Amino acid sequence: MSPSPAPRGLADRPLPMGLAAAGAFLSGLLYFLAFPGINLWPLALVAFAPFYIALLGQTPRRAAWLGLLQGTTMNATGFYWLMSMLKTFSGFPAPVCAFFVLVVAAFQGGRSALHGWLFARVTQRGVAAPLAFAGTFVAAELTFPVLFTWYFGGVAHDTPALAQVADLGGPILVGLALIGANLALAELVVARLEGRPPARRLVAIGAGGLAATALYGAARIASVDARAAASEPLHVGIVQGNLGLMQKREDPAEGLRRHKRLTQELRHKG
Repeated sequence: MSPSPAPRGLADRPLPMGLAAAGAFLSGLLYFLAFPGINLWPLALVAFAPFYIALLGQTPRRAAWLGLLQGTTMNATGFYWLMSMLKTFSGFPAPVCAFFVLVVAAFQGGRSALHGWLFARVTQRGVAAPLAFAGTFVAAELTFPVLFTWYFGGVAHDTPALAQVADLGGPILVGLALIGANLALAELVVARLEGRPPARRLVAIGAGGLAATALYGAARIASVDARAAASEPLHVGIVQGNLGLMQKREDPAEGLRRHKRLTQELRHKG
């Protein structure tokens, strides 16, 4: 009897494009829900898992389209305020404003398209998919130009323990810690789909990286609080002259006089 062929994984047999597109759309929606505004930040721990699974085994062109779908979904929902702003200040009818919002969302979604395309190209050269996904995530956030700057790490703005590693690597390092957790979860799903045991090292690295991030954050917060408590207090004040637009033109020296007077009053109060 000839040996049975080894089971094929998603890298050899990727998801059908329709199912992959659904995963990319879900990823973009979860990304938006985790972000400031809706602020369901725990969803950031799972938001990229559907996107990663959808990209496995896809060609660079398909991966780029899936990335564009994920990024456009996130931007169209995340920057929903653009619609009301355009209607207020442009005077265009709602359909025209919606078109412009979609154009901006698609342009900014190009960051995810770049992520997907780079991931497919790198994995085609034999780099392990989890490492390729994390590395191309960083590359896309570092290099792609956007009109409104944002980072995935921004989801941790209200979770100080996860945000403290920003003093080591900026918001991208915060996002990378969250990506590690997503990859750990995705590995559990992929292993089940492929009928194999999960790669324990990958799961441990993803979960351990997030735990280490939280522990560093807790220690850092305690350290800064202790230094602040032991330091001499510093009092800061702000003065504002409140001159009208025409008043500034009619008597330019009044602004200087008013600010000097208010500064002296503030010093006496201090």
